[in-house]
Amino acid sequence: MTEIAIPPHETPTIRLLSGTFPSAAALKAYALPGPEGWPLAEEAGAEMDPGRVEAFMRRDLGELGLAGYLEEGLGVPLDRLAGAPLDEVGEAVVVLHPRVLGDGGGVLRVPDRLRYHGAFTEGGWEPGLPPVMPKADTLPAGGEVDAAEDPEVKTPPALPWGLALAGTVVLVLLLTWIFS
Repeated sequence: MTEIAIPPHETPTIRLLSGTFPSAAALKAYALPGPEGWPLAEEAGAEMDPGRVEAFMRRDLGELGLAGYLEEGLGVPLDRLAGAPLDEVGEAVVVLHPRVLGDGGGVLRVPDRLRYHGAFTEGGWEPGLPPVMPKADTLPAGGEVDAAEDPEVKTPPALPWGLALAGTVVLVLLLTWIFS
């Protein structure tokens, strides 16, 4: 079972998983919380934020496709997706959005029903980002990994241009309203 170290206060990183499920309803019953419980969170051994988990069938993306969704929906540049093994992603897709384990981070065990395909950031796919957390018996005393040695701890990226543009538009509208 793969274990993914998710650092506290992580930067905009999504994690892509996939599996085989007979239908979208079966996938959602597994990957999202419901009246019967939340199998994904139970098998992952983690307290997950349900608002940061997304589950869908690739065919539901239509002509947009998975690469288009990652680019247009999640802000991963298309040219950076060129090296990502998206053809290996199964029909049933689970996307874990940033801070899926909350601000404290932690370790997420990828259930056997799912396959981990990697981490994507606002800057693109990070093929060198190791997904596997050392087993408890290989951790230093106290069971913690030093954040300085953790390859997933990254400096937050610069302000996205879309947010800067939106702020500029709001400022112009506010000044126009004040001086009218």
